[in-house]
Amino acid sequence: MFFGCIPMGLATIINGFLIYGTPHIGDTAVAIATTLWWIDVAMSLACGLAIPFMMFTRQSHSIDQMTAVWLLPIVASEVAAVSGGLLLPHLADPQTQLTVLMTSLVLWACSVPLALSVLVILFLRMAVHKLPHVNMAASSWLALGPIGTGALGLLVISQTGPAVLSANGLASVAPAFGARAYSALSFCGVTASGGWQPRF
Repeated sequence: MFFGCIPMGLATIINGFLIYGTPHIGDTAVAIATTLWWIDVAMSLACGLAIPFMMFTRQSHSIDQMTAVWLLPIVASEVAAVSGGLLLPHLADPQTQLTVLMTSLVLWACSVPLALSVLVILFLRMAVHKLPHVNMAASSWLALGPIGTGALGLLVISQTGPAVLSANGLASVAPAFGARAYSALSFCGVTASGGWQPRF
């Protein structure tokens, strides 16, 4: 499960290059961040697909032993999507920007709906089997990850998405990526999911 923390940690390094590296080494920081981001994308998708597949086929699990740790391999993709949104304004080529934008949206879509579904099952586990063992109490905070990061991903992408689409001749669909649309969607998603968020 904790393999998902590796691409999430790499995303922090990528964000550091973009925020703190560009004032000092300029385009070199962007080039490094771009390369690391594609590596992060591959690792996130691998974790999000391979680890659940291993859970289905080679591991033994039961719902009474379920914790929010199950979210770790899934949430990695939406963390990479946020980094993709931060990377967009630093890229000079419009086609590359569009590729990163679409990849970020795919990453978000591969992670957030599944993570919210896991939270529903986790709520069921809590209702049926009560509180987990005290050793896993800290995992309760993991439920905040997909909710907060999912909303952040939409907001970050909405800041640069319309300009990227317009630069690639897709100005007619740019309003769908606008900040107002994403803010409304994020607010509704966070409000709805926060109502049944597991609380240990």
